[in-house]
Amino acid sequence: MNIFLTGDIQIGKTTALNKALRDFYGDISDGDGCNSGGGGGGGGDGGGIGDGGSGGGISGLVTYGGPVKPDGTRDVYLKAWGAPDTYDETHCICERLSPPGRRIYPEVFETTGTAILRETLSANPGIIILDELGVFEENCESFKTAVFACLSSDVPVLGVLKKAASGFLDSIRNKPGVEVIEVTRENRDSVPLLITAMLQTARFAR
Repeated sequence: MNIFLTGDIQIGKTTALNKALRDFYGDISDGDGCNSGGGGGGGGDGGGIGDGGSGGGISGLVTYGGPVKPDGTRDVYLKAWGAPDTYDETHCICERLSPPGRRIYPEVFETTGTAILRETLSANPGIIILDELGVFEENCESFKTAVFACLSSDVPVLGVLKKAASGFLDSIRNKPGVEVIEVTRENRDSVPLLITAMLQTARFAR
């Protein structure tokens, strides 16, 4: 089972994801979604979705905002779930420019991002986090291959999809076994309960 949240910017997608993980696994430190702008993430000690040799913990990839720059903008970075925030060129996927603009670094998805996802699969966790996937990755073939390797594995994926149209994002939405939940102001408080119930189902189905 693969579950993705989508919705408007700042609607609470990453907040709902992290609350569901806390409800399911117990006391964990939040992973940093790009929209949360928080501090470092943390891995759980597992409650174990998986069995048959699964590590039972949390692994994956998250995006996060960098420090606020003098012009008020924040660059965007990626890292492994639970890793400390790192503000260098090997982790920066989007540099915000002033006047309003941006510079994308697709090579970081292809190198750092792909390596993180391959290591995630090798770790055989109980659940894989992908927070968030968006349009910057459209032409990052190695990264996309690694994402689909995660989605085709026996490990459940819990992630966030940008609410945008692209070939990459649409192919995830249309992949069999993927459930997409739109987070709104009306349902965002109940979404964590829904995710937790779905994860429980995934645990006992394996």
